Amino acid sequence: MITDLKVIMYEEKNIISKMMELLKEQFDYIVEKDLENLNMLNPKLEDISRELASIEIKRRQLFGDDISMSEVVENSKDGYLKEIYTDLKHILALAKNQQESNDSLIKKELIFTKKMINFIKPVDKQTTTYNSYGNIRK
Repeated sequence: MITDLKVIMYEEKNIISKMMELLKEQFDYIVEKDLENLNMLNPKLEDISRELASIEIKRRQLFGDDISMSEVVENSKDGYLKEIYTDLKHILALAKNQQESNDSLIKKELIFTKKMINFIKPVDKQTTTYNSYGNIRK
């Protein structure tokens, strides 16, 4: 059972590492404002997410939902298992941080774009004109 967990955790570590590389690539595309490559990257991220979900299902089938992975690792005497677990937690934290920074950059770009559109095309549909005295007339 512990050997199965080692294999599953090693696979999760590899998948999350691939996801981290894709997230870094996504960050570069966001900064460069390269929308074509950014759109081509989304299916790859979705595929990696599906792979990670299938591995996570295997792990939950192995131990069930009521037992956490940290409990199993703490109760285990295996040093390699503990090493993989700490690496996995570290990579997962990095991936989460990268995802949050990518999301915040996208939100900032969307807010900027929305403000530019509103500047070019104001929400107020009425045209303002000036009368002969220079006052605004609607």
